[in-house]
Amino acid sequence: MLVTGAASGIGRAACLRLARDGRTVAALDRDGDGLARLRDEIESDGGRVYTREVDVMDATAVREAVEDAARSVGGLRALVHAAGVIVRRDLASTTGDDWTRTLATNLSSAFHLAQAAVPHLVAAGGGAIVMITSAAAHRGDVGYPAYAASKGGLLAMSRSLAVELAPHRVRVNSISPGVIGTAINRDAFADPDTVGRFTSAIPLGRTGTPDDVGEVIAFLVGPGAEYVTGADLAVDGGLTSRVGLS
Repeated sequence: MLVTGAASGIGRAACLRLARDGRTVAALDRDGDGLARLRDEIESDGGRVYTREVDVMDATAVREAVEDAARSVGGLRALVHAAGVIVRRDLASTTGDDWTRTLATNLSSAFHLAQAAVPHLVAAGGGAIVMITSAAAHRGDVGYPAYAASKGGLLAMSRSLAVELAPHRVRVNSISPGVIGTAINRDAFADPDTVGRFTSAIPLGRTGTPDDVGEVIAFLVGPGAEYVTGADLAVDGGLTSRVGLS
C-alpha cells in the first residue's frame, strides 16, 4: 500500500488505518521528521512500514521512490495519493508560481505516480488507486482558482483511468473531502468564527477529521469495494449536497 502525504493529515490517517488492518504500508512524504513519527507509531503497534522522503513535484524522484517502495515491500496492491497543497488567493492575487506549484503538487504528481505504480498493480493481478480530490472540485468558492482547477483535473483524470485500467483489474476511485481538520487548514481552524461558519454550512453540523477520510480509503482499497470503480465519494458531512441559504 503506497501512500503519499503520509506524514500528516489524511495521508497519515490512511497509513495508520491500513496498518491496523495488517497491511504493509509504504509511506512517502517530504517531511522526514513526520515520517519518523509515523514509523514509530506503526511499529510500536506491531505494524510494518517503509518510509521515504520525496517531493512529489519531482517526477524523477517519484518514479525512483515508487520503484524502491515496490522492491522493499514486495510489490504494490494500492496507491493512495493524499499529498496536496492549497493556495488561498483570488484570481488577481494568484501568481504564476502559485499556479504552477499547485498544479504540480496536486495534479501532475498524480499522473507521475500513476504511471510509476500501475505496472506494479497490474503485475500483482490488480489493485486499487484512490485519489484525494476535494469538495472544491464540485463547488464554486471564492479564493481558490488554482486549488479548484487542480482538484477538478484530478477528479477527471481518476474517472478516465478507471475506464482505461478496468481490464487490468485496477480500480480507480476518488474521495472529495469537505472541511477537514488537517495541517493544511490549521490557520482557518484557529479562528472560532471561521469554524462556526464552516459548521453552520455543513448539514451534519461538524467539520471532518482525517480519520473520517481514512475509513473511506480503507474501504476503497479493500475487498468490500471490488465492484467500485470510477466513483467519487464525498466525505464532507453533506456540504456539496446543500443548496440554498437555509
